[in-house]
Amino acid sequence: MRKVARHLIPILAAVLVGPLIAGFAVSLYAMRDDIFDSTHTFSFADEFGSSVAYILFAYIFGGPIALLAGVLVSIGMIWRKPNALLAIGSAVIATCVYTGIATLVDLPRVDIWFMLIFAVIAASGCWLLSLPFLKTRLMKSEI
Repeated sequence: MRKVARHLIPILAAVLVGPLIAGFAVSLYAMRDDIFDSTHTFSFADEFGSSVAYILFAYIFGGPIALLAGVLVSIGMIWRKPNALLAIGSAVIATCVYTGIATLVDLPRVDIWFMLIFAVIAASGCWLLSLPFLKTRLMKSEI
């Protein structure tokens, strides 16, 4: 049971936290544009509403990417210890697979570079958030 739980944790972390991090990153990117745009008046109420929408869309569009990336990390954990390269590489592969399928099936498409950048940010954020837990678990399993 411990091995099953150990392989489910990356999937749950990616699906629950990954789109949230990506949504916050998109919100900060959009807020930067609004602050430095001289033709637009900056309002915190508008930015809050936009941030909620960005996070919602991050879960809608980024959820499948996060699920696939979490599965890839779990598969990679069979052969070696989890590391940041595994998490980021899984996010890159999952994003490329998602955009490839979206192109073939005529799903709503977003620019691949835009999604790729925020997928890498989300994967890095998930890795950094899970690092303290992984260090204690890896140390206990090595003893």
